[in-house]
Amino acid sequence: SPVHTYSTSGTFSTQLVVRNTYGCYDTIRQNPVIYPLPNADFGIRRICNGNLLTLIFSDSTTINSPETVNQWFWDFGGPGQSNIQNPTQLYPGSGLYNIQLVATSFHNCKDTVIKQVNLTPRPSAGFSYSVSPGLNVGTRVNFVDTSSYASTWNWDLDNGFGSTLQNPSTVYYTNRTYLLTQIVSDGYGCSDTARVAIKINNVTNEISTLIPNAISPNGDGKNDVWKLDFLSILYPNAEINIYTRWGENIYNSVGAYTNPWDGTYNG
Repeated sequence: SPVHTYSTSGTFSTQLVVRNTYGCYDTIRQNPVIYPLPNADFGIRRICNGNLLTLIFSDSTTINSPETVNQWFWDFGGPGQSNIQNPTQLYPGSGLYNIQLVATSFHNCKDTVIKQVNLTPRPSAGFSYSVSPGLNVGTRVNFVDTSSYASTWNWDLDNGFGSTLQNPSTVYYTNRTYLLTQIVSDGYGCSDTARVAIKINNVTNEISTLIPNAISPNGDGKNDVWKLDFLSILYPNAEINIYTRWGENIYNSVGAYTNPWDGTYNG
């Protein structure tokens, strides 16, 4: 009694020949039909209203025509089971759940798929920020995401720019109040929004007021270097040269001016 595995569905011709010790034989031919297997699969959506953890399951099982799938068995990983095609299930709390779907065709061929779901509470938006101190031609603001259970971030920075980074930054060139908006979403499309108003009042258009006319490099942490913070904003490729009264070059910087002059020779 041999066993043979067919790699595809269809109708196949099978022949059996039996022979006895006297050389007599008989033959039988049959045409077994191999029906296609279903390919079980499903998608998951979440109901985002309120704090209830409710999931909507959508069957996406496929099978070769003309065969059809007509039975579904769902195991929701603890909270319950169902035999309808597209069920909805309420979960008692967050955690990891193994969701199983067994799809059965009209001729009783079956396939099983298991997906693990990390069910979390709905996302909660929130962020903090820090503003660069002192006068400058532009004020840099760094944002720090403090949201919970978020997987994507969308920011409106109220200056014509936005960001999808978790922790973005931006520069404001006008003194006014800006309304910052953060929208966070989880893997199921549930979202939450946070808005904060930030008042910017340390922007100046007078560059001359930003250029120090003296420094005191004594190591007390006050005016120890010749800072030109506006360069990185307006002139990131600027070249700075400092000369003695006799015309000797004692300092040179090209680019971002990340190491300000400390008052020393080549310092």
